[in-house]
Amino acid sequence: MKSMFRGAFAVLALTALAAGSAEAQERRSKEIRLDMISFQTSDGNSAGGVSFPAANVALGIYLNQNVAIEPMVGIDFISGDNFSGQVLSFGAFVPYYFKGDGGRSGLFLSPGLMYSKGTGDIETDGEMDYGVDFGFRKVWRDNLSWRGALTLRDGDSYADMAIGASFGLGLFWK
Repeated sequence: MKSMFRGAFAVLALTALAAGSAEAQERRSKEIRLDMISFQTSDGNSAGGVSFPAANVALGIYLNQNVAIEPMVGIDFISGDNFSGQVLSFGAFVPYYFKGDGGRSGLFLSPGLMYSKGTGDIETDGEMDYGVDFGFRKVWRDNLSWRGALTLRDGDSYADMAIGASFGLGLFWK
């Protein structure tokens, strides 16, 4: 199952990158994306969070009206009974927007890779994960849209595939 998921991820990522080179001369739009609400379940454990301004921040650089590259960074502060720590994450996702309006509205599919490192009481070696988001965006204002996504993650951090959801906002400019 994991090898099939990895293969599908690789094909999607390469397709998205190839599509972006066709319109490389076009002036590129940019976006700051803030993921503020999340839920995830894996390995019999569930976690949810609300963060302001955001738990994950991504910079979307649009290659064309359908494809963007989104480098991202995330910091999670985790505490519970007798433990606390942080997880620092770096990654990149390559969303494909089916509507073709520069990622402002409609359905999208976004494969990506993420590297995470835990510190404090939850110290971990660096872990490489991969996943895909499938979701919907809706324009809220001229340069602002909201985003909701079903998230699937797998890799070093998970014994079983993680299923989750996220919600956030995107601010666009040229």
